[in-house]
Amino acid sequence: MRAAALALMLLAGCAMLRPEADEALLVSDIVAATVGAARATAEEQRRLLGHAQKMYGALQDDASRVRLAALYATLPPPLRDDARAATLFE
Repeated sequence: MRAAALALMLLAGCAMLRPEADEALLVSDIVAATVGAARATAEEQRRLLGHAQKMYGALQDDASRVRLAALYATLPPPLRDDARAATLFE
């Protein structure tokens, strides 16, 4: 009985850590996508920004908001928009 209680507590602890792991993977994905976009051709950058804008328009969650803001802050002009990036990051 004691082992079952201990196992249950360990599982509960792991479950509590899981959202942080998901968030870390999400941040890693956003950073990698932003770095990839910064290295892409101008045409590909426009396509990626358009896709991020569409995704944010469809689902205004934190992940799509940060993804779009990161692109606005990172891409070169004329795609760069520091004012929009700052607004989205707030």
